[in-house]
Amino acid sequence: MRLYRSKTRNQVRKAAKSGVTVEKVEPLSFEPQITEMLADVEGRQKAGRPWVRTKHLTVTRLRFREFMESWRGAFGDDFHALGAFDKEGRLISFLFFLRAYAFVTLGTFVSRTDSLPLCPNNLIIHRMIEWAAGHGVSWVDLGASGYANLAHFKSSFGAEPLETVVQSIPFNVRGRVAICRAAIRGKTLHAYYSTTNLCTRVLQRK
Repeated sequence: MRLYRSKTRNQVRKAAKSGVTVEKVEPLSFEPQITEMLADVEGRQKAGRPWVRTKHLTVTRLRFREFMESWRGAFGDDFHALGAFDKEGRLISFLFFLRAYAFVTLGTFVSRTDSLPLCPNNLIIHRMIEWAAGHGVSWVDLGASGYANLAHFKSSFGAEPLETVVQSIPFNVRGRVAICRAAIRGKTLHAYYSTTNLCTRVLQRK
């Protein structure tokens, strides 16, 4: 956690002390809970920010099973999903991530609004980065951030913004990895439009 801000390190510890646990999950086994969280996040992002684009959340919610099966089919053993549970056993945060070469790319990431005081998002991102550190991954791509609060949250894990370009939505992960790699090396690749992804360097375990 050396790259994290001190507040983020404390929030990771707070979540663990509050009884929050993170486990690998099968997304389709929790489809009702995850689609409910997707709707919750849509509302949270729109509140006071009508300009925030949430179409990707709506599409993911309505076609959740199709999307999960598609990602798993395309990435096989490189598809991973984590769930954070409170001490009562409720799923309160969910994410999936994809490994491509020396990169991990964060996919869908949602949580329950009423669980935020327990800091499950800090713990689940930390567990993903821990997994990356233990599996020879060099960079974790935390994705684009459409508004300041989300960018602040991601940067608290040591993530730095990279001006990158993407070619499709839903994103082509292997293509996005190539684009992030080029950005890290100070190169530019041609594509249809640009975005800012936040990537954090993974400190390997000794």
